[in-house]
Amino acid sequence: MDVITHFGFGASYNMLNKPDFNLEWKETVIGGSANGVFLRQFPWAFPVLKATPLWLLEYGNPKAAKLVAWQHMIRKQVDEILAKNEVGKKAEGTIFQTVLDSDLPPYEKTADRLQDEAQTVVGAGSETTAKSLSFILFFLTADPSKRQRLRDELKTVGPENDGSFSLAKLEQLPYLTSCVLEGVRMISGVTTRLPRVAHEPMKYRDWEIPAGTPVSQMNYMVNNDPRIFPKPLEFHPERWIEAEKEGFPLQRYMVSFGKGSRSCVGINLAWAELYLALAYVVSRFDLEIFDTTAERDIMINKDFFVGIPKPESKGVRVRVVKAW
Repeated sequence: MDVITHFGFGASYNMLNKPDFNLEWKETVIGGSANGVFLRQFPWAFPVLKATPLWLLEYGNPKAAKLVAWQHMIRKQVDEILAKNEVGKKAEGTIFQTVLDSDLPPYEKTADRLQDEAQTVVGAGSETTAKSLSFILFFLTADPSKRQRLRDELKTVGPENDGSFSLAKLEQLPYLTSCVLEGVRMISGVTTRLPRVAHEPMKYRDWEIPAGTPVSQMNYMVNNDPRIFPKPLEFHPERWIEAEKEGFPLQRYMVSFGKGSRSCVGINLAWAELYLALAYVVSRFDLEIFDTTAERDIMINKDFFVGIPKPESKGVRVRVVKAW
């Protein structure tokens, strides 16, 4: 969250310095996404929600209230960016300043349009990557042999004297890459259907799909197809290395970021976050699992646009045994 808000607005939310890393914000993002599932089917309800007083929403529909509260906060930031931009105080190097300086038509730069864009960027750039990191670190912590294999590999490229890692060097490490791929495969990015509409008829095997027909599939189903990924619910980074040796690269079946022209625009940022965060945490901390199980706290139980575990889960919890 701190990374994507820094790049988006030029001002980080600074979640790392808040008590419990501001867990309420994570619940806000997930609650907003969950309410979006309802609004997809009943879009007329959205203007009603926005017009309803926040206190009333909090009483009657807490998830909807979180979504609207999130929008209010995003709108405040967008208005500040627009106001500063008008007087020449640009937020250089940010996503939204780039949009404002682009040759997009004026209606693409209105406050309403930028608010929607900001909410999408912040939501997509936070919980998906965070959940992937949680998955990977849980399974590495639960299996010391995997953790040690990764730690030994990391020692071949750093850290440097200043404690830093080179992203370019990390990306060349086969086992780290396999751990990242496996975690991203298991979490699948978003778990909901991603409908697409073609403007011309499409042919699929013996079926002709008329123009204008919504077509969708779930990333989760592809990433957990046992014909491609045997025992898909097991964290097995070695599968990527073994498949590469056998001349059957699995990356072509990785759809967590989507495919084609509508794939995730933040893919390179996400990969960088995953590589660097894993390298730093695994090399600097010995962790042990605390009151966390894969079945209750890890595996996807519900589709809230992003996959979430069972409702009683308190998330991934660990003890720090040693740090250096």
